[in-house]
Amino acid sequence: VASPVNPAEDVSSINGDRDCTTSDPFKEVFWNPADFFDNRMCSLCGEVGDFPPDSCGRLLWIGLNEWIHCNCALWSSEVFELENGALQQIGNALHRGKSLRCPVCLKKGATVSCCKSGCKQSYHFLCAREDNCSLLQAQKMFCPRHELSERQKDEIQHDMKIGRKVFVDIEWIQKREQKACVDDITIFVGSL
Repeated sequence: VASPVNPAEDVSSINGDRDCTTSDPFKEVFWNPADFFDNRMCSLCGEVGDFPPDSCGRLLWIGLNEWIHCNCALWSSEVFELENGALQQIGNALHRGKSLRCPVCLKKGATVSCCKSGCKQSYHFLCAREDNCSLLQAQKMFCPRHELSERQKDEIQHDMKIGRKVFVDIEWIQKREQKACVDDITIFVGSL
């Protein structure tokens, strides 16, 4: 019966010739996330990978190889959050984002819209912060062209960390995913 090994002790006698005091035996066996590039891309802002919590935040799964950052979703004009943390109307935001260009980076996917009546400015979440837009606690944004009232100035949200569970409504994902019927698939094997 093998006894537990204390990693702080010299274990070279257990592993034969191998000197485990100078190399990490686990590095060769276990997957190291730092060795891999996270290529998941946000469907709105186009940025790759998870971001710090006070920025775009982590990526949420919205379908087969499709992702969206927490803050990109939460600050989109159409999106609202239920009490249980389920984000609703993600599909509407994605659809509208396909036609809206951000005034900062000029790329499509800008769904964080100015709340001033008649203003047509829409930004990506990161671009809105870069352009000094006013992000209010009620998930409202005003672009730099508009002066805020004193009450609105008191409502500016500086901390963008999401300290609660949020997720994309799974029913929306299931409705969105098209299921293939076996009768609709034709497979050709061999050569003609």
